[in-house]
Amino acid sequence: MPDVRTLIDTALKRNRREAIDVSTRMGRSRLAELLKRAEGDLVRRLHQAEGLKGPGKGSFTAEQLKTTIAQVRDVTNTLARGIGTLAVGQARTAADRSAGNLIDYLSQADRAFRGMGVQPMALREAAILNSAVSGAESSVLRRLASSGEPTGTLAEPHPAKQGILQRYGVGVIEHFERSLSTGLVSRKPWAEVRDDLIGGSPFLQQAPAYWAERIIRCETHSAFSRAAWEGMREADTQLGDMAKILCAIIDERTGSDSLSLHGQIRRVDEPFVWNSESGVQMYMHPPNRPNDRETVTPHRISWPIPPELKPLDWSIVVARWREEKRKGSPPKRATVSTIPMDRFGRDRA
Repeated sequence: MPDVRTLIDTALKRNRREAIDVSTRMGRSRLAELLKRAEGDLVRRLHQAEGLKGPGKGSFTAEQLKTTIAQVRDVTNTLARGIGTLAVGQARTAADRSAGNLIDYLSQADRAFRGMGVQPMALREAAILNSAVSGAESSVLRRLASSGEPTGTLAEPHPAKQGILQRYGVGVIEHFERSLSTGLVSRKPWAEVRDDLIGGSPFLQQAPAYWAERIIRCETHSAFSRAAWEGMREADTQLGDMAKILCAIIDERTGSDSLSLHGQIRRVDEPFVWNSESGVQMYMHPPNRPNDRETVTPHRISWPIPPELKPLDWSIVVARWREEKRKGSPPKRATVSTIPMDRFGRDRA
C-alpha cells in the first residue's frame, strides 16, 4: 500500500487538475460536484492515513488535521485562481460589448436629439474601445489581487490587502479549521467529524457555488460599467461636453435608495453621491453595493434631457421607503446635477 505522502501528492495533483478545469467551464452544478468529490477524497485519505499510522479506529490526530487543512487550502486556492482567470476573461468580453454599446448609443442619440440633417459627430472608435477594455480589465485585476504589487496589466501598485478571492478562500478554510480543531480537542469520533464537514458545511452545500457565481456576476457587472465609464472619459476628450446619468432599473424589486438616485447627473470624472443611512458614499459608476442593478447612461450637454432620464418625484421614493417598512424618513436626496440644468439642450447645432 502506498505511504501517506504518496496518497496526498496524488490527490493534490488530481484535485488541482479538476479545479483548473473549472476556469473554463464554470457552473453551479459543476463546481458543487467538484468540491464534493474533493471532500470525498479527504475522507478516504484520512481513513487510509489512520490505518497506516495505527492510532486506532475513530481517532483524529493533529497530523491528520494538518493533512486535511493542506488539502482544503490547495483545492480552495486552485479554485480561486481558476475563478480569477474566468472573471478576467468575462470582464474583457463585457468591456468589449459595453464599449460597442456606448459607441452605438452615442451615434443614435446624436441623430435623435440633433436631427438627421446635422453633420454627425466624429468619434475615434478605436481609442474608445481600447480605453474601455483596458480600464475594465485593470479594475477587475485590482480587486482580485491580494498584495501591493502590480498585477497583470496594472501599471500602478495598490495598497496591500486581501483581494476578493483571498477573502472568500480564507472564509472557507476557517470553517474547516473550526470543525476539525473542535473535533481534535473534544476527541470527537472521526465519523462524527466527517458528518459535520459533509452534512453541515456551507462550503460543500452552498457557499462554493454561491461565491463563485456571485464573484463572476459582480465582476462582470462592474467590468461592463467600468468600460462604459472609461469609454465616456475618452469620448469626453473628443467631444468636450460629456456627462453621465445614473439610471435605476425600476420595477417591484427596486429599493427606495435606488429610486432616489435615479436621474443623478455628474461630469464624467465627478463621483455620484448616495446619502445612505450609514453616511455619504461616493462612486464613479455602479455597482456600489451588493445586488446593485443601476446603470449609467452617457449624455452630451448639447442634448436635452428626455423624461425617462429625469429624477423621480420624491413622493415615489417615500412610498417605496414605507413599503419596505423602514422607520423615519428616507435620507435627503443628494444634489441632482452638478451641471446647471438650463445648459442641457441649449446647443442643438
